[in-house]
Amino acid sequence: MVYHTVKERKSETTPVVGTATRASSTNAGVAALFAGDGELPPMPEGTRIAAVDAVPARGSYLFSVEDAFTNEREAILVPCEDEPGVEAWLNNCPHEDQRFDRGDGAAMRDGEIICPKHGSLFDACEGDCGNGPATGSSLRPVEIAVEDGDVFLVDDGYTYLKDGGLDDDEGPSSTSHLSF
Repeated sequence: MVYHTVKERKSETTPVVGTATRASSTNAGVAALFAGDGELPPMPEGTRIAAVDAVPARGSYLFSVEDAFTNEREAILVPCEDEPGVEAWLNNCPHEDQRFDRGDGAAMRDGEIICPKHGSLFDACEGDCGNGPATGSSLRPVEIAVEDGDVFLVDDGYTYLKDGGLDDDEGPSSTSHLSF
């Protein structure tokens, strides 16, 4: 399992530790689950989000989470050339509250997520921005783990809610300052 910490996403990996037990020789089914050293393989912690293969090569996989203050948020999985092959970020530009993925995938080019409002480019693997109005800012990470081709939410700050974005029940909004 590849496990990234929020503080140092690329420089530190920590395996998830499972419990180890020994099977009796009379239980062949349980014994078949053991690794060569007689220990069970570690079980993934967290909630399964999706298969790594479900993340588009040139886009994002949208899902919803709830933070520790019960605020519902959107997050995205994006392809990354670094191991484990995907990264997760909150679905908002840190420069302005602009969603990257509006339900049809985030715009991406050459391993970078494109802000649809100002065109700032964020590195999909590191989250940093080096151009445009968002220069010097970073995406807010969501901690994930990948095991056997599946992505798991393991961030203690978030609870998985569902695949897809949040339903906007407030209806259309306007930024117009005209009055009648």
